[in-house]
Amino acid sequence: MRLCKSLFLIAIFLLISAPSALASETTFFAMKPDKEFCFSVTFGQNGRGEYTFTMSDPEYPRRGWVDNHRTSFTSGPDNPVIIPVCFSTRNRRVGDYVLLRSTLETPEGITTHDYGICVSRNEDADVVESDRNPCETTSLYTDLFSIGFVESEKFSAPGQKVAFTLLVSSEFDAQIILDKESGPAMEIGVTTVQMPGQQSVGISMDAPSQAGDYPFTLKAKVSGCNQTSCVKSVTGILHVAQPSNLEGFRVELAPQNKNIVGTQTATFSLTVRNLDAQQIFSISIDMPSQLNTDFKPLQASIGRGASRTIEFSVAPASTERNLYMIKAVVEDSKGDKKVTESYLTVEEAAGDAQRVAETVPKFQEDANSYEGKYDTSPTINDWKDVNDAADAAIKGGKSVEGQPASPLNWVFILLAAVGISLVVFFIYRKTHVYQEVQMPNYRY
Repeated sequence: MRLCKSLFLIAIFLLISAPSALASETTFFAMKPDKEFCFSVTFGQNGRGEYTFTMSDPEYPRRGWVDNHRTSFTSGPDNPVIIPVCFSTRNRRVGDYVLLRSTLETPEGITTHDYGICVSRNEDADVVESDRNPCETTSLYTDLFSIGFVESEKFSAPGQKVAFTLLVSSEFDAQIILDKESGPAMEIGVTTVQMPGQQSVGISMDAPSQAGDYPFTLKAKVSGCNQTSCVKSVTGILHVAQPSNLEGFRVELAPQNKNIVGTQTATFSLTVRNLDAQQIFSISIDMPSQLNTDFKPLQASIGRGASRTIEFSVAPASTERNLYMIKAVVEDSKGDKKVTESYLTVEEAAGDAQRVAETVPKFQEDANSYEGKYDTSPTINDWKDVNDAADAAIKGGKSVEGQPASPLNWVFILLAAVGISLVVFFIYRKTHVYQEVQMPNYRY
């Protein structure tokens, strides 16, 4: 889970603010057959103007995968617009998949984000740098840990010391190494975090003397592991000497994606920052009935430039493997409403192994063996062993019955050809961006 696997899923979901890099990242959802999965995208977090949101769907209108294909509207910080988007796997079979692309046309340019949907009996969500078959991507990528800022965007005067809080969590017994990847000079409170569990790490920096926007990126890596799942980056931004006429409010829910084993308790932090005059905010959480929480709806008075963070816990009522959306809904005194989401996955790593077995039956024994180990005590070494076995099984080419395992080879060739075309298209357009769910946790 990075949207849910750190993510994903999130809805997250993932969040676009202004043209930037990382256009290659894709949010992948594994969904059960005959199910609908809906999330909301909040526009107006930053820029003001006319927007057009488009979702490409190769099977629309015959039998589309998504319900919202084109929407035009006007938005801004003081008139946010919430766009619901629903993915559907009705009348589809395990192994079906699709690659979708969302495009947002704004006064500043065009931003894009890709979504992959795989129909599977084992659900989760991932944010991964990949344009491959969604079923393979969600099988071979596991959210070994989650990282995210409690508040990814802050404002300060020149030279002021600013503090950020990073949340690091994992269900595995692992060491997470933190290091600066880019941005202003900073102090990282703890550079080695011992898991399992969740820890808060303080990040401090002196605001530069010159006004401007200063993004920064931290890199996190599982010690002793070089696989793709073992490395993540998270980005924040420091605004120095911004104008005093900022308006509206911002909402963040961290971590964006969280994985647990069984009925373990997960902790989330909801932050509301008010950029307008002091006002009262109504704050609530919407989540499935299968989850228990200690959160209570509340009203909070927040002054201009101040923020309020509420920490709450969530735990599933059963050990059933599943993907849950946790939605925070915040409304200000003027009636403006914003929504943000995070995702909770139950036993994702075991589900990843079982998803491989859906297309490569000879891997079923390995998947079952690993599931038992994972339920007892998740370890990085066991995960690395089963991940290597899964990779080998997928590349083996033949199933136990002697028939082709999964039509992935020709799919790779097709995707490679499409990828080359997209590169040419991207160079021509020159305006592409990616949103966070873990880049800065921005909304459209």
